[in-house]
Amino acid sequence: MQLIRLLFSIFLFLSCFFLWGNIRWLFPYTGLAGLITPFIVLLTGVVSPVIFFLLSARIEKRFFTLLLFILFFICQSYIILSTYPQDYGGDIFSQMLSAKKAYGRYDSIQKDDFIGLNRFERVVYIYKFNNELPDENVRLSISKNGKRNIYLIEIYDNKITYDKSKLGIVETDSTTIIEEYLTNGLIRPHIAPEGFLRHYDGGGFKEQGFIISVSRDELSDNFDKGIEELLYDQLKSNLRKNDK
Repeated sequence: MQLIRLLFSIFLFLSCFFLWGNIRWLFPYTGLAGLITPFIVLLTGVVSPVIFFLLSARIEKRFFTLLLFILFFICQSYIILSTYPQDYGGDIFSQMLSAKKAYGRYDSIQKDDFIGLNRFERVVYIYKFNNELPDENVRLSISKNGKRNIYLIEIYDNKITYDKSKLGIVETDSTTIIEEYLTNGLIRPHIAPEGFLRHYDGGGFKEQGFIISVSRDELSDNFDKGIEELLYDQLKSNLRKNDK
């Protein structure tokens, strides 16, 4: 019985660092707050096994020792997961939930939904439309007084495509003329620098009171976060199984 208690305690200690190693890969962007994470893991990895070892000494039956071990394992895992900081995207639990919901939305995500998707839904989007993806997606934002219109522009082999019922684009040697086709039938023109839609990334400018900016998305399956890569791998493996 003494040996079982000792083995369980060692497992609790080692599992803290195993869990930490995995979440560092899954959720790498901790910011400066991540500097305290090793101390939390070490403290949990020491205190939890010691308390378990002392409490289990009062238990004679192996079954109840096992139940106590499971309880401690769940509690220490929750402590590490809930205190692990994230620079953006919410806490770990909310990100895991978002990834699960994105997986479940596979059938409902459509080709023209890109602008409204979160980053996990974009993983599903990239997998689902892998053979139809442009080289880049450019999001054009035109805003004024808190009202914003966002347009999706796709680039294939250096050629741009867009919804011509909402937007008109004329590129010259010196400027980029952007025309918004408003719902009331009016056309609202904007003058942007040459190559604005092709070369700018995260940049913008003011023009007649409007703020015009672009952001670019390279539609690649080389993801920044491990959880995104894991979601992509799950899509590949599970959907292949369903196809058989």
